[in-house]
Amino acid sequence: MYDLVYSGKSTSYSVKGETDTSNLDLLAGEARDIVRQIQEKRKELGVRVSDEVTSHLPKWPKEHEDFIKRQTLSKTLVVSADFKVEKT
Repeated sequence: MYDLVYSGKSTSYSVKGETDTSNLDLLAGEARDIVRQIQEKRKELGVRVSDEVTSHLPKWPKEHEDFIKRQTLSKTLVVSADFKVEKT
């Protein structure tokens, strides 16, 4: 990703790494929103924290598929017109 390095009390700073990450930030934000939605649905369904689920989603950023699955204990992500979470 990128690091912001502050050098003391001066007004200057430097950025190390790739700085054109606006698209990556948007995709990461979308993934976090999807995780939040799945977690809310898990809570509504009364699914225990340790239970795996199958999540049906219209789309998700493929770059963050593992993150979404890991954060929500989704065994699989399925392309579907409607958002739905099922206990597996």
